[in-house]
Amino acid sequence: NSDDVVIGKGKEMSNQFMLTAGMQYITRPGCRLQPVVGTRLLYAFRNESEKFNDKDNDRNDYMESSPTNTVGLVLDLGVEYFLTQSISLSAYADLGLYASVSRIKKSSDTEDYSKKSSSRTTFGTGQLGGNLALNFYF
Repeated sequence: NSDDVVIGKGKEMSNQFMLTAGMQYITRPGCRLQPVVGTRLLYAFRNESEKFNDKDNDRNDYMESSPTNTVGLVLDLGVEYFLTQSISLSAYADLGLYASVSRIKKSSDTEDYSKKSSSRTTFGTGQLGGNLALNFYF
């Protein structure tokens, strides 16, 4: 087909990571059924980017990315049930307050800029998903 013309090639990338640190308080230690309350601080980063190379002219290469930074304060509520002294089942849910800021970044030989594209604050449960686990203690 004569309409198929390759003008360049592109590459899409996605990078993500999340770091949380916190503590838990067991309300009835030593009992078979133990309610658990915890709190965590969260930092998350996500970046979607695209790089494009012009086939005919190397000077028209550009890169566009959209990094998002999120910080949050998370409250964890859960319960742990001990089947034996060293094996338990646990279930946790989260309730959190999260603030995110997104940017758009473009860079090429002719332009290089970064601008804030959005910011939002979210309050809700289930943002990190629930947790159902089988635990083994040694």
